[in-house]
Amino acid sequence: MNLLRDEADLEPLLEEKCGRLRDVLDHAGRGRLVIGLSGGIDSAVAMALAARALGPEHVVAVRMPSRHTEQVHLDDALASAVAAALPAENLLTVSIEPLLDGLSSARPTVAGSDIRFGNASARSRMLIVYDLAQELHALVLGTENKSENLLGYFTRFGDAASDIEPISDLYKTEVRLAARLLGQPEAVITKHPTAGLWGGQTDEQELGFTYRDADLVLAATYDHGLDDAAAAQRTGIDLEVVRRVRARAESVAWKHDVPHAL
Repeated sequence: MNLLRDEADLEPLLEEKCGRLRDVLDHAGRGRLVIGLSGGIDSAVAMALAARALGPEHVVAVRMPSRHTEQVHLDDALASAVAAALPAENLLTVSIEPLLDGLSSARPTVAGSDIRFGNASARSRMLIVYDLAQELHALVLGTENKSENLLGYFTRFGDAASDIEPISDLYKTEVRLAARLLGQPEAVITKHPTAGLWGGQTDEQELGFTYRDADLVLAATYDHGLDDAAAAQRTGIDLEVVRRVRARAESVAWKHDVPHAL
């Protein structure tokens, strides 16, 4: 049995997700979804899935550049929206710089820390997305995958904030396969994942291991209950990498309770 799902497994799952997505909107009395479209694969897949479920005219995507956003990410976001047949007027662009300038005025030291500035950027984007959803009487579509969730690679009340999470049960490797099934551009599928929170940042460089290795380790340990040695044997991944992935996941498990209710 494969540790990760293949395209044959994912195709019917995506169709099921479309039905569940329609059900959530029906129960909420909403007819549209709003999503922050970064130019990365996760938001591309979530947006394309929503477009399949509701029709592209009912999905509004917003690009939210900051001073660290490279043009390639804006271009890739546009290509993703075009591939999903979103009407041109449903792709918006709103800079988060005024929000960051305001925060820097109130908290002058924030710009001196990559982590603090990155978290502020993620939370500023969600301010815009939620305000847009309120204006359009829509729900906010999230973009978190299972790898990021287990590794704690998200900003609480930032990119992890949403009304619906359509891909939170898919590992990053599976998200790539889903992107192909949904007809997303190859450039988006093959690019190095980045949160774009500071210049030159990439996910895998920051994590210290590849998503492919992490996904196999997490599937072996969290989904199938293998210990580190058995996971290394099953996946063929070096035991030290297995231990690093596990240590990362265990060290950030506290982030999953929002909030910690005492």
